[in-house]
Amino acid sequence: MTAGAGDRIAGGVWARIPVEVSVVPNPEGPERGGGFPKLLLTERDIDPATGKIREGDPDSPALWQDPSDYIHNVWWLNVQSPESAFAFGQREDNPGLWRNFHAQIVMEMVMQVYMLTEFTKRGENEQEQVWAIHRSALDRHRVRVVQQMWVELQPYVHDGRGLA
Repeated sequence: MTAGAGDRIAGGVWARIPVEVSVVPNPEGPERGGGFPKLLLTERDIDPATGKIREGDPDSPALWQDPSDYIHNVWWLNVQSPESAFAFGQREDNPGLWRNFHAQIVMEMVMQVYMLTEFTKRGENEQEQVWAIHRSALDRHRVRVVQQMWVELQPYVHDGRGLA
């Protein structure tokens, strides 16, 4: 990669003169956790990066992943987000509502992981209309995956069976 005077290179570094830059992975850096990602709940589960319970945030989305979460292969269901707080608050009186919301979050997590995999496979060959292409691919993939996942998740939503 090359950068001219005044170009931002990476990580907040700016080039004052034209330079050639090679970005190499840190061989001692942590690697991403493998396998199926783990969905954790804020306010309840321990953050593997800090060893403390992750606090929720009402101004953050229902599903989130920070860079440290990516390394540990975890996602967070933010029970402080408005839609999560509502569904979570209904779990005693209307468990089907909570289970339906939980199932939707699991499906969204799977879709996000799929899209991240698709994006990173293309690397520098990614075209400028990246998000339009990915959104279209997401919609196509969602139809296939969601239908299959919903068959498996229906017993859980109906009466709590099927998931540990």
